[in-house]
Order: sequence, then structure tokens, then C-alpha cells
Amino acid sequence: MANTYRVIFNGDVVKGRNPDEVKKSLRQILNIDITQIERLFSGEKMVIKKDVDLNTCEKVAARFKQAGAKCEIEKEDEAVLSDLNNQPPPLPAASGPESSITPNQGTFRQADEKFCESCGRTIKLNALTCRYCGKNQVKKGMGCLPKAAIAIGISFFILPVIGILAAIAIPNFIAYRTKAIEAGVRSDLSILIEKEELYYTDYQRYTQDIDELDFVPSTPDVVIEIISADANCYRAKGVHESRDITIWTDCSGTMNKEEN
Repeated sequence: MANTYRVIFNGDVVKGRNPDEVKKSLRQILNIDITQIERLFSGEKMVIKKDVDLNTCEKVAARFKQAGAKCEIEKEDEAVLSDLNNQPPPLPAASGPESSITPNQGTFRQADEKFCESCGRTIKLNALTCRYCGKNQVKKGMGCLPKAAIAIGISFFILPVIGILAAIAIPNFIAYRTKAIEAGVRSDLSILIEKEELYYTDYQRYTQDIDELDFVPSTPDVVIEIISADANCYRAKGVHESRDITIWTDCSGTMNKEEN
């Protein structure tokens, strides 16, 4: 089994550093409250991190040193583990990230760790048994259910709902848009009818030349065409290029829709 180590802190600060400033910096780094900080600097020997490799301990010690606090790194052995029973009561729970000091052991745990309910040692969140005492772990909430499984379960509920809403909304939107396009064609034909009647008043005939009416469709997508015209009547149609819609009209002023 690989050697494991722990980080010990007894309130020492780096020479030349102001203790109050060190406390303030350490509070910000560890995200703990004033009660926990005062406990750390009580002079009692506190276990900050345990049962980890040397590299992890050095990283923790470096964080404390950055704030101006001095830590010691010790190798774990039976004598060291036994003195845990003589430690003072643990620090109170802190609000904030799970990497803060916990109420179980007066020590640190990572975001992916928890404390065994039997022996109090740190183990992985998804562990089914404690690797130290062998105790089965009680699942809380969703336990070790993978996040991917939760996401898939939610998607099975949400996706059908989205599909139903889309099936209702999309046809209604298409129908509304079609009606709006048709209304635009009819509006342009109404203007054409008025201009043909004015032209007839001046010349006693209708014209097939749309330029003589000084007529321009409201949008480039609408095409108005005069099919025939004489002294008695005219016939014209309006087409919208984005939809298969054709509307006919003549000198009577009526409009008839033709589905293409």
C-alpha cells in the first residue's frame, strides 16, 4: 500500500507576517467563518488534511503559506492515527463550498468526498462501502446515481412535451403567415382596381399596360399582372412568390383565390 500523509496546523504564522492579516487571507482562501478561523489559531494541533499522497499535502501547505500560515506534513502511521481520539471537539460547519472544514472530523474534504458514517474517514462520494472499515454506505437523495442517467431520465420527460408544443404551435404559425401573405396580395389588387377605374374615367377603356397605371406592388415578392383589358373589362391576377397563392380579379371588383 502506498504511503499516505497528513497536514498539521497549530496556529504558527510566517515570520514577519501580521497574524490578523494572515487570518483574513486564510478566511478568503478557505471560505470559512470567523469562528473557524479563531479555532484554527487557538494553538491546538489541528488535522487539515489526512490520508492523501505527499503531493496533495504539499499543495495544501502551499495554500496556507500563501496566506502566511505555516503547516507541517507528517507521514501517517498507527501512532499518528490513534492520537485522533485525543483531539479537541471539531470545528463548527461552515457555509460555502464543500472543500471547507466539516463538522465530522475538524478536517478538510474535497468536493467529491464524504465522511464514512461509521469510522469518520474520508471516502469518495460514490463509494458503496468504506475502504477503511468496510461499512456499507447509506445512499441519500439520488446517491451515486450518475448525472448522465439523471439527464437522460429528464430528457425522456421534457422532449415529448417540447414535441407536443411544437406540433401545436408550428401549424398555427404557418397558417397565420399564409393568411398575412394572402392579405398582402389582396391589398395590392385593391389598389390596381382603383387605378384601372381612374384610367377608365380618363380614357373610356381599361389598359393592359401596368406602367400606364403608375402601379408598383407593395413588396418585391408580390407580382401583379394584367392578363387582358379592353373597353369593356379587364382581368388581372396577383401572385406571391413565396407561397402557391394566386388571386384573380376583374372589372367587377371581385377577387377569387386559386390554389396552385
